[in-house]
Amino acid sequence: MEFFSTPELLEIGGHPFPMASYKPHREDALDYYQRVAVAEKLDLRLYERVTGLRGQADDFVVETTKGAIAARAVVVATGFFDVP
Repeated sequence: MEFFSTPELLEIGGHPFPMASYKPHREDALDYYQRVAVAEKLDLRLYERVTGLRGQADDFVVETTKGAIAARAVVVATGFFDVP
């Protein structure tokens, strides 16, 4: 899969996107986002079922089937278009 966006439009958090080609492919983006997650020390919970979410003071508490997680921010990433 080739992206319609150019690498500079896919960049996040000030991390430069390597210019393998003018229109990056899916594998390029996956590699890039994994490196950003490691560099930013993000606690990604892939394929973990969320059973509840509530605000608590300035944080959130996310309830999952594996326990509770306190977080300053929560990103709900369910896929794109019709692919969850």
